[in-house]
Amino acid sequence: MQSTEFPLAPYSISLFYIIAVVVGLMLAGLFTLFFTVGYGFNHITTNVGPDGLEFKGIFYGEKFPKSKLKVGEARPVDLDGADSELSPEKRMGGLGMSQLTYGKWKLKNGQQALVAISDRKKAVIVPTTEGYPVLVSPNDPAAFLAALKR
Repeated sequence: MQSTEFPLAPYSISLFYIIAVVVGLMLAGLFTLFFTVGYGFNHITTNVGPDGLEFKGIFYGEKFPKSKLKVGEARPVDLDGADSELSPEKRMGGLGMSQLTYGKWKLKNGQQALVAISDRKKAVIVPTTEGYPVLVSPNDPAAFLAALKR
């Protein structure tokens, strides 16, 4: 027996529905992007453990084994005071907002650094053997340094 093909009865799709679907998908994508970025910027952390230092962020993340950290040279810094030459000056990649400096930056002294600073008075610099330091502002700089030196 031979099959017979039957097309659907004539129909039309309104351009409005096509545009509504496309716009809806674009808005859902933008919402997802902004939510992900917003969440990520609020969850930038530095973890100190027996293995070393782990820098976690939305765009940048690195692990520094203890052997690559110059723990003896790690110290607190005041980026608005005596240590202003360590202030991030030129963004190489990352984000600079009023209260958050994050990413790869060139410091005023010309050195590049991996930076996550939210409080310029609570900053800590951790030199590495990688050719650039890590500059962070943990909530408790003294506890951070003590954990690093254990």
